[in-house]
Amino acid sequence: LGLFHLPPWLAQHMAREYSELYPIQRSVITAALLGRDVMAVAALGTGITMAALFPAVAIMVREHAAGSLGPAQPHTVVLARKRRHAALAEYVGEMLGSRRSSYRVCTLDSSSKDWSRQREVEAGVDLLIAT
Repeated sequence: LGLFHLPPWLAQHMAREYSELYPIQRSVITAALLGRDVMAVAALGTGITMAALFPAVAIMVREHAAGSLGPAQPHTVVLARKRRHAALAEYVGEMLGSRRSSYRVCTLDSSSKDWSRQREVEAGVDLLIAT
């Protein structure tokens, strides 16, 4: 992962929290950081949520620094099958992006009538998680 010029705080977090990666994590992270679109399905407990969101956060941080991400442009959309999966994705996304005050995460629940979340998306988010 050192070849991808990650922000130092994100590289340190990965080294501290994930000393070894599952093969699915390594494949997903590498492909995403190379700019490829990725769709993956993995068994529970293989860390696929982190593997999907880590490169998304790294790329968003880089694009924010370069000024190439504008408002109301979700960079990454995560589709979760169940609310609990969406909650996990939101937690991981916020944890990975917590060092950036301008990094915005929003979860939309398809069964909810909470329109304030839709207004959040319209105001601009980086990571959109939907069920």
